[in-house]
Parts: sequence; C-alpha cells; structure tokens
Amino acid sequence: LRDAGVEFDARIRPTFEDGALIARYLLEFQDPTVALVSSAIYYYRKRSSGGSLVQSGWKQKAKYFDQLYYGYLPVLRHAEKKFGKAPDWLQFTVLYDISWYFTEDIKLQGATDVLHHDPELAEQFVNLLEEVFSYFTWQNILKFNVRGLPWNIRETLLIRFFEDRF
Repeated sequence: LRDAGVEFDARIRPTFEDGALIARYLLEFQDPTVALVSSAIYYYRKRSSGGSLVQSGWKQKAKYFDQLYYGYLPVLRHAEKKFGKAPDWLQFTVLYDISWYFTEDIKLQGATDVLHHDPELAEQFVNLLEEVFSYFTWQNILKFNVRGLPWNIRETLLIRFFEDRF
C-alpha cells in the first residue's frame, strides 16, 4: 500500500471506506487477481442495538454525499485516468454498494427516508449518482449478478442514467 501511495481516506463515511481502499490498490495492477479461499470462514455480525455503521448509516447525510463524493467518484476518476475507463470489476464493485440504496428505498419503511425529508440532499445525491453512472456501461447494469437486483431497479437505472444509450 505504501509503495503504491494508497492510503485510507477517513472522509469516506459511513461505509465503503474499505471498498475504496481495496479498489485503489487493485487499480495499481493492469489485470488484478483476487483469490477466494474456500476454507475461509467469514463472520458478519449486526449489533443488536442497531448501532453499527452499516445499520445506522442510512440516517446520516454523509451516506448520500460523502460516500459518493469521497468514495465512489475518486476511484472511478482514477480508473478512467489510468485505463481510459472504469474496469468492469470496478463498475460491479461500486454497483454492488449502490444497489443497497435502491433495495433499501423500495422497502415499505425504508431507511432512506432522510432523502424524502431533505430535498436539497436528495438533489445532490441524484447529481452525484449521475456522475457515478457516467463511468458505467449500460451493459454492466444488465450483467450485474453479484447480488439479486430486481428488474424494476435495473430498468429505472437504465432509463434514468442511460436513456440516450439504452
């Protein structure tokens, strides 16, 4: 990490700080390879109090501005500068993280309601999404299979951000 000049960016809040760090590191390689170890055991825990950053982050304005502005966009810009475009793996990584916004929003009592009560933040969020998706191809929206993403969300993304190309 030091040799590559990749550092942790504490401005990325409340989540994706780890994703941005790993993506910046992987962008140091022409064709990065990540191996999965079949014997590894991953423990994911949620706090019963609901106070983890993943759980409580939805209520923070930083989730709708800082995470995109300091997290997704610098990594995508760096990739485009270095390779001429964001590699597919990076598009899928960012789309994975962004997909949670939409699947959360369509829930009956989704935690994204902070956007519905703050029109200025909602406008900033959509503007940032506009820039984020400018680094994507519409084909990768269709190919995305890292997690289940309902067709109505894919269609919404395609119509909103790729209408001229789709």
